[in-house]
Amino acid sequence: MTVQRFEVPYSEAAVEDLSQRLVRTRWPDQIQGSHWDYGVSLDYMKEICQYWKDEFDWKRQIEKMSAFHHYRYTSRGVGIHFIHERGKPNLGTSFPLTAIF
Repeated sequence: MTVQRFEVPYSEAAVEDLSQRLVRTRWPDQIQGSHWDYGVSLDYMKEICQYWKDEFDWKRQIEKMSAFHHYRYTSRGVGIHFIHERGKPNLGTSFPLTAIF
């Protein structure tokens, strides 16, 4: 097993491609009154996709994530991407990533 440094990639072309694919999404019909009974609510999924397309700042999030040390390795044919950071005295020994983003 070899652990390798990894940089989170960012591509304006990839973000534009995602935006165009979200515009072209063909939404399925929703079963009347099903809400969340058969998975994610269609209205909620449309709302998330609209947010990703029009409001989410992909570049800013990549910049925030890139402040950490990223690594990857393959174990039993499965690629693993992880962050390894030493604990900071003022933060304790660890902290959840969701608190950062």
